[in-house]
Amino acid sequence: MRREWGAHAAEVEEDRCEDENLPIAHWETDTVVIFRDPREPARKIARQSILRPGSTGESISLYCYLHQCKICKKPASFPSGPSVQQWLKAGLDLPPGKESKAQHMRMWPAM
Repeated sequence: MRREWGAHAAEVEEDRCEDENLPIAHWETDTVVIFRDPREPARKIARQSILRPGSTGESISLYCYLHQCKICKKPASFPSGPSVQQWLKAGLDLPPGKESKAQHMRMWPAM
C-alpha cells in the first residue's frame, strides 16, 4: 500500500483531473512522486521524496530537473500538492538550465 503523504497525496491526484495543464504526478514508490510535463508525458520535470520517513527528522525533498532547484522542508512547512504543481507549471515557462534556477526559486510558494 502506498504511504500517505499527509493530506497532499490525494490533493495531487485530484487536481490532475481538474487542470490538464498541471504536471502529471506519478507515484514511483511509496515515498517518491515523479512529476511529468503535461505536454510531453515522457519527460520528467521533478522528483519529490520523503526523507527519513516516520522519524523525527522526516522531511520532504523536491528536485526540479529543469533548473536544478533543490528544496527540502519539514512536512508541516511544505506547501500542498496543488501548490507544488502550480510552481512546477510556472517553471515550464522558463528557459531550461541552471541560469533560470534563481528565478524559479523566487516563485516558490510562501508558507
